[in-house]
Amino acid sequence: MGASARIARIAIIASILGGVLYFCFTFIPMFIAYSATLIEPEKFNALIQSDSQLVLPTLVLQHTPVFAQAIFLGAVLAAIMSCSSATLLAPSVAFSENILRGFFPDLGDKAFLRMMRITIVCFTVIVLAFALNTNASIFKMVENAYKVTLAGAFIHFSSVPTGRARQHKAPWPAAIGGLVFMAAG
Repeated sequence: MGASARIARIAIIASILGGVLYFCFTFIPMFIAYSATLIEPEKFNALIQSDSQLVLPTLVLQHTPVFAQAIFLGAVLAAIMSCSSATLLAPSVAFSENILRGFFPDLGDKAFLRMMRITIVCFTVIVLAFALNTNASIFKMVENAYKVTLAGAFIHFSSVPTGRARQHKAPWPAAIGGLVFMAAG
C-alpha cells in the first residue's frame, strides 16, 4: 500500500478520498467549458470545431472581471511552470541516477549534484530546440513524449519474464526500443 497510516482502513479511506477529490477537481475545467456552450452556444460551438483549447480562455477573458482574469491567468502560468519543472526534473534525475551513476560510481555528492544540474540544462536545451523546431501543438508534443515513456516501459517490462530486466544493461534496449516505436508512430 502506497499510503502511510497507522491503520490500514484509514489508508484505504484516504486513498479513495484522494482519488475522488482528484476526479472532482479534474471536472472543474470541463464543467466551465460546458457552461460556455450554454452561455453563447453558436460562438463556443464554432470555437470547439476550430480549436477547442481556446474555449476556456475565451470564456474567462470575455465574461469575467479583470480580477478573475488575473487569477485565472496566474493559475495557468503556475500550472505551466509546475509541469515544465516536473517534466524536466524527473527524466534528468532518473537519467543521472540510473545511467550516469553507472559510468561514475565513485563520484562524490557535490560532483554528482553538479552533474545532475548539467544534465537538467542539457535536457532543457534539447527540449527547447525540439519545441522551437516543430509545428506540432503542445498536446501533440506531450502525446509524443508519452509514447516514448510507454514504449520504453513496455519493452522493459516485456523483458522481465526472460530475466534480462535484472541485468545492468536492461535500460538501454528499453530506451532504444521506445525511440524506435515512437518514430514508427
